[in-house]
Amino acid sequence: MNIPYTRTYGNIVNRWFVIALVLIMNSVYSQEFVSEYGEIVDRVSQDTISRKLEEYANLGIKEPGTLPLDLALVWIREQYERFGYTDIETNTFMFLGEEEQNLVVTKTGSKFPDEFIIIDAHYDTINGVGANDNGSGTVLLLEIARLLATVETDYSIKFIHFSIEEQGLVGSQFYVDTEVRGGNQDIRVVLNVDEIGGVAGENFDTVTCERDEDDVPSTNNERSAVFTNRLVRHVEIYSNLKTKVDRAFASDYIPFQENGEIITGLFEQEFSPFRHTIDDTFSNMDPVYVYQITKAATGAMLDFASAFGKGFLDVTTIPTEPPVTTPSDFFYYPNPTEDIATLQLPENTGNSYWLRIFDSLGKEVLFQKRQRVGDQKPQVDVSNLSPGLYVLTLEFRAESFTQKIIIR
Repeated sequence: MNIPYTRTYGNIVNRWFVIALVLIMNSVYSQEFVSEYGEIVDRVSQDTISRKLEEYANLGIKEPGTLPLDLALVWIREQYERFGYTDIETNTFMFLGEEEQNLVVTKTGSKFPDEFIIIDAHYDTINGVGANDNGSGTVLLLEIARLLATVETDYSIKFIHFSIEEQGLVGSQFYVDTEVRGGNQDIRVVLNVDEIGGVAGENFDTVTCERDEDDVPSTNNERSAVFTNRLVRHVEIYSNLKTKVDRAFASDYIPFQENGEIITGLFEQEFSPFRHTIDDTFSNMDPVYVYQITKAATGAMLDFASAFGKGFLDVTTIPTEPPVTTPSDFFYYPNPTEDIATLQLPENTGNSYWLRIFDSLGKEVLFQKRQRVGDQKPQVDVSNLSPGLYVLTLEFRAESFTQKIIIR
Protein backbone atom coordinates (compact mmCIF):
# COMPACT_ATOMS: atom_id res chain seq x y z
CA MET A 1 0.00 0.00 0.00
CA ASN A 2 1.40 3.34 -1.05
CA ILE A 3 0.83 5.92 1.68
CA PRO A 4 1.22 9.59 0.69
CA TYR A 5 4.24 11.18 2.39
CA THR A 6 5.03 14.85 2.84
CA ARG A 7 8.82 15.40 3.01
CA THR A 8 8.64 18.48 5.27
CA TYR A 9 6.20 16.93 7.71
CA GLY A 10 8.08 13.63 7.62
CA ASN A 11 11.37 15.36 8.46
CA ILE A 12 9.75 17.18 11.38
CA VAL A 13 8.27 13.95 12.70
CA ASN A 14 11.56 12.10 12.28
CA ARG A 15 13.52 14.88 13.98
CA TRP A 16 11.16 14.98 16.97
CA PHE A 17 11.21 11.19 17.15
CA VAL A 18 15.01 11.19 17.38
CA ILE A 19 14.99 13.94 19.99
CA ALA A 20 12.40 12.08 22.05
CA LEU A 21 14.36 8.83 21.73
CA VAL A 22 17.57 10.46 22.92
CA LEU A 23 15.78 12.12 25.85
CA ILE A 24 14.16 8.82 26.85
CA MET A 25 17.43 6.90 26.60
CA ASN A 26 19.30 9.57 28.54
CA SER A 27 16.62 9.36 31.24
CA VAL A 28 16.76 5.56 31.33
CA TYR A 29 20.53 5.54 31.48
CA SER A 30 20.92 8.48 33.86
CA GLN A 31 23.54 7.10 36.19
CA GLU A 32 23.83 7.43 39.91
CA PHE A 33 26.43 5.92 42.22
CA VAL A 34 26.14 2.13 42.44
CA SER A 35 27.72 0.85 45.64
CA GLU A 36 28.61 -2.51 44.08
CA TYR A 37 30.40 -0.71 41.24
CA GLY A 38 32.10 1.55 43.73
CA GLU A 39 33.46 -1.43 45.60
CA ILE A 40 35.11 -2.68 42.40
CA VAL A 41 36.35 0.80 41.42
CA ASP A 42 37.95 1.22 44.84
CA ARG A 43 40.19 -1.74 44.01
CA VAL A 44 41.91 0.09 41.15
CA SER A 45 45.56 0.06 42.22
CA GLN A 46 47.76 3.13 41.84
CA ASP A 47 50.87 1.05 42.60
CA THR A 48 49.99 -1.51 39.92
CA ILE A 49 49.31 1.18 37.32
CA SER A 50 52.63 2.95 38.01
CA ARG A 51 54.62 -0.29 37.98
CA LYS A 52 53.09 -1.50 34.73
CA LEU A 53 53.62 1.85 33.06
CA GLU A 54 57.32 1.53 33.87
CA GLU A 55 57.42 -2.09 32.70
CA TYR A 56 55.78 -1.13 29.42
CA ALA A 57 58.17 1.77 28.88
CA ASN A 58 61.20 -0.42 29.67
CA LEU A 59 60.34 -2.70 26.75
CA GLY A 60 61.67 -0.04 24.36
CA ILE A 61 60.52 1.75 21.21
CA LYS A 62 57.71 -0.40 19.82
CA GLU A 63 57.80 0.36 16.12
CA PRO A 64 56.81 -2.02 13.27
CA GLY A 65 59.05 -5.05 12.83
CA THR A 66 61.02 -4.48 16.06
CA LEU A 67 61.80 -6.74 19.01
CA PRO A 68 60.27 -4.28 21.56
CA LEU A 69 56.93 -4.49 19.72
CA ASP A 70 57.07 -8.29 19.88
CA LEU A 71 58.04 -8.16 23.56
CA ALA A 72 55.12 -5.84 24.29
CA LEU A 73 52.73 -8.35 22.74
CA VAL A 74 54.18 -11.19 24.84
CA TRP A 75 54.06 -9.02 27.97
CA ILE A 76 50.42 -8.01 27.44
CA ARG A 77 49.33 -11.58 26.75
CA GLU A 78 51.11 -12.77 29.88
CA GLN A 79 49.08 -10.32 32.01
CA TYR A 80 45.77 -11.73 30.77
CA GLU A 81 46.92 -15.30 31.34
CA ARG A 82 47.80 -14.41 34.95
CA PHE A 83 44.30 -12.98 35.43
CA GLY A 84 42.81 -16.29 34.30
CA TYR A 85 41.62 -15.37 30.80
CA THR A 86 41.72 -18.25 28.32
CA ASP A 87 39.97 -16.89 25.21
CA ILE A 88 43.03 -15.06 23.89
CA GLU A 89 43.58 -14.73 20.14
CA THR A 90 45.93 -12.90 17.80
CA ASN A 91 44.63 -11.18 14.69
CA THR A 92 47.61 -11.31 12.30
CA PHE A 93 48.22 -9.01 9.33
CA MET A 94 51.11 -7.95 7.11
CA PHE A 95 52.70 -4.50 7.25
CA LEU A 96 55.79 -3.56 5.21
CA GLY A 97 56.58 -7.21 4.69
CA GLU A 98 56.40 -8.08 8.41
CA GLU A 99 53.78 -9.99 10.37
CA GLU A 100 52.11 -7.80 12.99
CA GLN A 101 49.44 -8.78 15.48
CA ASN A 102 46.42 -7.40 17.29
CA LEU A 103 45.67 -9.14 20.58
CA VAL A 104 41.99 -9.95 21.24
CA VAL A 105 40.85 -11.19 24.67
CA THR A 106 37.19 -12.17 25.08
CA LYS A 107 35.18 -12.37 28.30
CA THR A 108 31.86 -14.10 27.56
CA GLY A 109 28.65 -12.56 28.87
CA SER A 110 26.04 -14.61 30.71
CA LYS A 111 22.87 -13.28 29.03
CA PHE A 112 24.00 -11.88 25.69
CA PRO A 113 27.17 -13.80 24.79
CA ASP A 114 27.02 -12.75 21.14
CA GLU A 115 26.73 -9.01 21.81
CA PHE A 116 30.01 -7.26 22.56
CA ILE A 117 31.35 -4.28 24.44
CA ILE A 118 34.76 -3.49 22.94
CA ILE A 119 37.38 -1.57 24.89
CA ASP A 120 40.59 -0.97 22.96
CA ALA A 121 43.99 0.69 23.03
CA HIS A 122 47.01 0.49 20.73
CA TYR A 123 50.32 -0.82 22.05
CA ASP A 124 52.72 0.34 19.33
CA THR A 125 54.73 3.56 19.65
CA ILE A 126 56.64 5.95 17.41
CA ASN A 127 59.99 7.71 18.01
CA GLY A 128 60.03 6.78 21.69
CA VAL A 129 58.99 4.25 24.33
CA GLY A 130 55.47 5.73 24.43
CA ALA A 131 54.80 5.68 28.17
CA ASN A 132 51.83 7.99 27.58
CA ASP A 133 51.05 7.23 23.93
CA ASN A 134 49.90 4.60 24.45
CA GLY A 135 51.28 2.84 27.51
CA SER A 136 48.62 4.70 29.48
CA GLY A 137 45.76 3.18 27.49
CA THR A 138 47.40 -0.24 27.47
CA VAL A 139 47.76 -0.30 31.25
CA LEU A 140 44.20 0.99 31.77
CA LEU A 141 42.87 -2.00 29.80
CA LEU A 142 44.99 -4.41 31.83
CA GLU A 143 43.77 -3.00 35.15
CA ILE A 144 40.12 -3.17 34.10
CA ALA A 145 40.64 -6.71 32.82
CA ARG A 146 42.06 -7.70 36.21
CA LEU A 147 39.13 -6.19 38.08
CA LEU A 148 36.48 -7.72 35.82
CA ALA A 149 38.07 -11.16 35.45
CA THR A 150 35.68 -12.79 37.92
CA VAL A 151 32.76 -10.36 37.60
CA GLU A 152 29.77 -11.78 35.76
CA THR A 153 28.48 -9.46 33.02
CA ASP A 154 25.35 -9.71 30.89
CA TYR A 155 27.22 -8.68 27.71
CA SER A 156 30.48 -10.08 26.40
CA ILE A 157 33.58 -7.90 26.52
CA LYS A 158 36.45 -7.82 24.06
CA PHE A 159 39.70 -6.27 25.30
CA ILE A 160 41.58 -5.44 22.09
CA HIS A 161 45.19 -4.23 21.88
CA PHE A 162 45.76 -2.90 18.37
CA SER A 163 49.13 -2.71 16.66
CA ILE A 164 50.44 -0.26 14.02
CA GLU A 165 48.08 2.54 15.00
CA GLU A 166 50.75 5.19 14.59
CA GLN A 167 51.17 4.43 10.87
CA GLY A 168 47.51 5.05 10.05
CA LEU A 169 45.20 2.84 12.15
CA VAL A 170 46.44 -0.20 10.24
CA GLY A 171 45.71 -2.85 12.88
CA SER A 172 42.22 -1.62 13.76
CA GLN A 173 41.29 -1.20 10.09
CA PHE A 174 42.37 -4.79 9.41
CA TYR A 175 40.36 -6.04 12.37
CA VAL A 176 37.20 -4.24 11.24
CA ASP A 177 37.66 -5.42 7.65
CA THR A 178 38.15 -9.07 8.61
CA GLU A 179 36.19 -9.54 11.83
CA VAL A 180 33.46 -6.91 11.91
CA ARG A 181 32.44 -5.78 8.43
CA GLY A 182 29.41 -7.53 7.00
CA GLY A 183 27.72 -7.89 10.37
CA ASN A 184 30.09 -10.56 11.67
CA GLN A 185 29.98 -9.03 15.15
CA ASP A 186 27.09 -7.51 17.06
CA ILE A 187 28.82 -4.59 18.77
CA ARG A 188 26.98 -2.61 21.42
CA VAL A 189 29.63 0.10 21.83
CA VAL A 190 33.38 0.64 21.31
CA LEU A 191 35.31 2.49 24.03
CA ASN A 192 38.67 3.67 22.69
CA VAL A 193 41.42 4.73 25.12
CA ASP A 194 44.37 6.65 23.71
CA GLU A 195 46.89 8.90 25.47
CA ILE A 196 45.49 9.49 28.96
CA GLY A 197 48.81 10.04 30.79
CA GLY A 198 48.83 13.79 31.23
CA VAL A 199 52.03 15.73 31.94
CA ALA A 200 54.12 15.55 35.11
CA GLY A 201 53.53 18.62 37.28
CA GLU A 202 50.52 19.87 35.32
CA ASN A 203 47.90 18.19 37.53
CA PHE A 204 45.23 17.93 34.85
CA ASP A 205 41.76 17.88 36.43
CA THR A 206 39.74 17.20 33.29
CA VAL A 207 39.47 14.31 30.85
CA THR A 208 38.01 14.50 27.34
CA CYS A 209 35.11 12.17 26.54
CA GLU A 210 34.88 11.73 22.80
CA ARG A 211 31.80 11.12 20.67
CA ASP A 212 30.99 10.53 17.02
CA GLU A 213 30.22 13.80 15.23
CA ASP A 214 31.00 12.64 11.70
CA ASP A 215 28.35 12.94 8.99
CA VAL A 216 29.28 9.72 7.17
CA PRO A 217 27.43 7.81 8.41
CA SER A 218 25.42 10.06 10.70
CA THR A 219 22.98 7.35 11.80
CA ASN A 220 25.20 6.31 14.72
CA ASN A 221 25.78 9.81 16.11
CA GLU A 222 22.76 9.87 18.44
CA ARG A 223 23.66 6.54 20.06
CA SER A 224 27.28 7.66 20.37
CA ALA A 225 26.05 10.76 22.21
CA VAL A 226 24.02 8.59 24.59
CA PHE A 227 26.97 6.38 25.53
CA THR A 228 29.31 9.37 25.76
CA ASN A 229 26.89 11.08 28.15
CA ARG A 230 26.93 7.93 30.26
CA LEU A 231 30.74 7.95 30.16
CA VAL A 232 30.75 11.57 31.32
CA ARG A 233 28.55 10.64 34.23
CA HIS A 234 30.83 7.79 35.29
CA VAL A 235 33.82 10.14 35.28
CA GLU A 236 31.88 12.45 37.60
CA ILE A 237 30.78 9.61 39.90
CA TYR A 238 33.85 7.39 40.17
CA SER A 239 36.79 9.81 39.85
CA ASN A 240 37.72 13.29 41.02
CA LEU A 241 38.03 14.57 37.44
CA LYS A 242 35.87 16.95 35.44
CA THR A 243 34.94 16.34 31.81
CA LYS A 244 34.74 18.03 28.48
CA VAL A 245 33.13 16.52 25.39
CA ASP A 246 34.82 16.64 22.00
CA ARG A 247 34.66 14.86 18.65
CA ALA A 248 36.30 11.52 18.00
CA PHE A 249 39.20 11.62 15.55
CA ALA A 250 42.46 9.96 14.45
CA SER A 251 42.45 6.87 16.66
CA ASP A 252 41.41 3.23 16.51
CA TYR A 253 37.68 3.82 16.89
CA ILE A 254 37.52 5.48 13.44
CA PRO A 255 37.38 2.23 11.38
CA PHE A 256 34.51 1.12 13.65
CA GLN A 257 32.76 4.47 13.24
CA GLU A 258 33.08 4.28 9.46
CA ASN A 259 31.47 0.84 9.62
CA GLY A 260 28.46 2.32 11.40
CA GLU A 261 29.32 1.12 14.93
CA ILE A 262 28.63 3.10 18.10
CA ILE A 263 31.83 4.65 19.50
CA THR A 264 33.02 6.71 22.43
CA GLY A 265 36.49 7.46 23.79
CA LEU A 266 38.79 8.85 26.45
CA PHE A 267 41.67 11.25 25.84
CA GLU A 268 43.77 13.48 28.07
CA GLN A 269 42.79 17.10 28.69
CA GLU A 270 45.37 18.45 26.24
CA PHE A 271 47.91 16.98 23.84
CA SER A 272 51.12 16.16 25.67
CA PRO A 273 54.13 18.05 24.28
CA PHE A 274 56.11 14.79 24.54
CA ARG A 275 53.87 12.64 22.32
CA HIS A 276 55.72 10.94 19.44
CA THR A 277 59.11 11.93 20.86
CA ILE A 278 61.94 10.28 22.78
CA ASP A 279 60.73 12.23 25.84
CA ASP A 280 57.44 10.31 26.09
CA THR A 281 58.72 8.62 29.25
CA PHE A 282 57.25 7.58 32.57
CA SER A 283 58.97 10.49 34.35
CA ASN A 284 57.25 13.00 32.04
CA MET A 285 53.69 11.79 32.65
CA ASP A 286 51.27 11.81 35.57
CA PRO A 287 50.38 8.28 36.77
CA VAL A 288 47.86 9.68 39.26
CA TYR A 289 45.90 11.09 36.31
CA VAL A 290 45.93 7.63 34.70
CA TYR A 291 44.69 6.19 38.00
CA GLN A 292 41.71 8.56 38.14
CA ILE A 293 40.76 7.89 34.50
CA THR A 294 41.05 4.15 35.10
CA LYS A 295 38.59 4.43 37.98
CA ALA A 296 36.12 6.25 35.75
CA ALA A 297 36.55 3.76 32.90
CA THR A 298 36.06 0.84 35.29
CA GLY A 299 32.71 2.24 36.39
CA ALA A 300 31.73 2.80 32.78
CA MET A 301 32.64 -0.75 31.73
CA LEU A 302 30.68 -2.25 34.63
CA ASP A 303 27.68 -0.26 33.42
CA PHE A 304 28.11 -0.82 29.67
CA ALA A 305 28.47 -4.59 30.16
CA SER A 306 25.66 -4.73 32.76
CA ALA A 307 27.58 -6.28 35.63
CA PHE A 308 24.76 -7.58 37.79
CA GLY A 309 25.33 -11.32 37.48
CA LYS A 310 25.70 -14.05 40.05
CA GLY A 311 28.76 -13.70 42.28
CA PHE A 312 29.21 -10.02 41.38
CA LEU A 313 29.59 -8.94 45.00
CA ASP A 314 32.30 -11.49 45.79
CA VAL A 315 35.18 -9.06 45.31
CA THR A 316 37.56 -11.46 47.04
CA THR A 317 37.73 -13.43 43.79
CA ILE A 318 39.31 -10.51 41.91
CA PRO A 319 42.88 -11.47 40.92
CA THR A 320 45.49 -9.62 42.94
CA GLU A 321 48.92 -8.56 41.79
CA PRO A 322 51.83 -10.37 43.44
CA PRO A 323 53.97 -8.31 45.81
CA VAL A 324 56.85 -6.50 44.16
CA THR A 325 60.34 -7.28 45.42
CA THR A 326 62.40 -4.29 46.44
CA PRO A 327 66.13 -3.71 45.76
CA SER A 328 66.90 -4.79 49.34
CA ASP A 329 65.32 -8.19 48.57
CA PHE A 330 66.45 -9.05 45.07
CA PHE A 331 67.42 -6.93 42.11
CA TYR A 332 68.72 -7.66 38.60
CA TYR A 333 70.22 -4.75 36.69
CA PRO A 334 70.48 -3.27 34.14
CA ASN A 335 67.17 -4.46 32.77
CA PRO A 336 67.00 -4.70 29.77
CA THR A 337 70.54 -5.86 29.00
CA GLU A 338 72.30 -7.72 26.21
CA ASP A 339 75.29 -9.30 27.96
CA ILE A 340 76.29 -8.98 31.64
CA ALA A 341 73.85 -8.19 34.47
CA THR A 342 74.45 -7.77 38.20
CA LEU A 343 72.46 -9.40 40.98
CA GLN A 344 71.72 -7.86 44.34
CA LEU A 345 70.98 -10.85 46.56
CA PRO A 346 68.24 -10.92 49.20
CA GLU A 347 69.39 -10.82 52.80
CA ASN A 348 69.19 -13.57 55.44
CA THR A 349 68.41 -16.39 53.04
CA GLY A 350 71.54 -18.53 53.28
CA ASN A 351 74.68 -18.83 51.17
CA SER A 352 73.74 -21.48 48.59
CA TYR A 353 71.21 -20.80 45.83
CA TRP A 354 70.17 -21.98 42.39
CA LEU A 355 69.87 -19.52 39.51
CA ARG A 356 67.39 -20.42 36.77
CA ILE A 357 66.22 -18.56 33.66
CA PHE A 358 63.08 -19.55 31.74
CA ASP A 359 61.98 -18.32 28.30
CA SER A 360 58.47 -17.05 27.49
CA LEU A 361 57.29 -20.63 26.83
CA GLY A 362 58.44 -21.82 30.26
CA LYS A 363 61.49 -23.71 28.99
CA GLU A 364 64.53 -23.59 31.28
CA VAL A 365 67.41 -22.08 29.29
CA LEU A 366 69.97 -21.54 32.08
CA PHE A 367 70.64 -23.38 35.36
CA GLN A 368 73.51 -22.68 37.77
CA LYS A 369 74.20 -23.69 41.38
CA ARG A 370 75.93 -20.81 43.12
CA GLN A 371 77.49 -19.77 46.43
CA ARG A 372 77.24 -16.35 48.04
CA VAL A 373 80.66 -14.72 48.53
CA GLY A 374 80.51 -12.10 51.31
CA ASP A 375 78.88 -8.86 50.20
CA GLN A 376 79.97 -9.36 46.61
CA LYS A 377 77.31 -8.68 43.99
CA PRO A 378 77.44 -11.63 41.58
CA GLN A 379 76.98 -11.29 37.84
CA VAL A 380 75.20 -13.39 35.26
CA ASP A 381 76.17 -13.65 31.59
CA VAL A 382 73.10 -13.73 29.30
CA SER A 383 74.93 -12.97 26.06
CA ASN A 384 74.28 -16.49 24.73
CA LEU A 385 70.51 -16.13 25.02
CA SER A 386 68.34 -14.88 22.17
CA PRO A 387 66.66 -11.47 22.53
CA GLY A 388 63.32 -11.74 24.27
CA LEU A 389 61.37 -11.76 27.52
CA TYR A 390 62.52 -14.20 30.25
CA VAL A 391 61.88 -15.04 33.89
CA LEU A 392 64.85 -15.28 36.29
CA THR A 393 64.48 -17.08 39.61
CA LEU A 394 66.80 -17.44 42.59
CA GLU A 395 65.98 -20.47 44.74
CA PHE A 396 67.29 -20.53 48.30
CA ARG A 397 66.63 -23.32 50.77
CA ALA A 398 63.52 -21.71 52.29
CA GLU A 399 62.23 -19.30 49.65
CA SER A 400 62.59 -18.16 46.05
CA PHE A 401 62.67 -14.80 44.26
CA THR A 402 61.51 -14.04 40.72
CA GLN A 403 61.98 -11.17 38.29
CA LYS A 404 61.10 -10.67 34.64
CA ILE A 405 64.12 -9.76 32.54
CA ILE A 406 64.51 -8.52 29.00
CA ILE A 407 67.44 -9.48 26.81
CA ARG A 408 68.09 -7.30 23.79
